[in-house]
Amino acid sequence: QQDALLASTEKGVARMTHLLERILRIGQANAERTALAPQRVSVAEAVQQVAHDLHSQYPNLMQRVHLLLPAPDAMAWLDPGLLRDVLGNLLNNAVKYSPDGGPIALEAQPSPQGWVFRVTDHGIGIPEKELPHVFESFHRASNVGEITGTGLGLAIVKRAVDVHRGEISVTSQPGHTCFTVLLPEVAESAVSTSSDGCDGRPQ
Repeated sequence: QQDALLASTEKGVARMTHLLERILRIGQANAERTALAPQRVSVAEAVQQVAHDLHSQYPNLMQRVHLLLPAPDAMAWLDPGLLRDVLGNLLNNAVKYSPDGGPIALEAQPSPQGWVFRVTDHGIGIPEKELPHVFESFHRASNVGEITGTGLGLAIVKRAVDVHRGEISVTSQPGHTCFTVLLPEVAESAVSTSSDGCDGRPQ
């Protein structure tokens, strides 16, 4: 009983810590204190690491997620922290809001404008009238039911994309949701403390 209580307490502390980290990220972004720190990263390794990090939370994750990766030697100048925020939150949502299972795809491919990442799931979808609000802090769609969440994940994604001077779009209907992110490559010496977002659908 003591072991069970300790395990439950540890999980509760982990959830609270995760929530506080999310709130801190939102506060930093709103205060325009999130800096862009580009590094030369292996895109394939970065995507695989994000999937691996979620595996402990969702043991059957790797059976459901199909990774469409570039060549192992494909390198890019991106901010690895912001990339992790974007892909981690999108992938987490794709799993969480697919309570009945179904395939999930995480795709990364180069484009003339930068790197395009797509996360697709076959879950509950987002009501059309609520699509304009999905990136607002604490907003949760009306169809989530008893699925737990804070409404901060997509807000963090949007701010991370903005800091990276990228673009994000979403299409959704019941049974299918796709988030598309474009992150332009950044020069090694580039540093940004502003959140200068872009509108429009990535190509």
